[in-house]
Amino acid sequence: MIQEQGMNPIVGLSKQELMLSVVHDLRTPMTVIKGYLQILLSGVMGELSADQMKLIRRSIGPLEDLILLTENLLQSVTLQQKVVPLKLVEIDLDQLLAETVDFYQIPFQQRGMQIYREGNTMGVRVRVDVFWFKRLMHNLIWNAFKFTPDQGQVSLHVEYKDGGL
Repeated sequence: MIQEQGMNPIVGLSKQELMLSVVHDLRTPMTVIKGYLQILLSGVMGELSADQMKLIRRSIGPLEDLILLTENLLQSVTLQQKVVPLKLVEIDLDQLLAETVDFYQIPFQQRGMQIYREGNTMGVRVRVDVFWFKRLMHNLIWNAFKFTPDQGQVSLHVEYKDGGL
């Protein structure tokens, strides 16, 4: 096979750069696939049979595990760097918390568990690095999921009080 000089994207990349590239290339399509599966479950594209819905729900769990694995790999590579760059953006905390709790509904339901949110964030907007904030939330909730017995409850309590969370 003939390759033009300078066209190999791997040449000159450090191990960390290569890993970041691979993780990104894996995570993006998995996230898109998950989005499409969620659209199918929503019924927007037409009604699904109970068996079809069950199969899609079973597919989402392992896909979420793979997404989490790629995020853990990305976190590991990033933390090996001397400086972790933060990309601070202003977010709607209520929306992010709702999305986070919603993300875990199916695995929690599969174990007869409940996850819910408590507290009052009063519509506050916060500046965070979304990737790292989500990692923090996912790690906390996943640990609660792993160490809570079946039929248990997990409460995500966030409150805005005295100018802080």
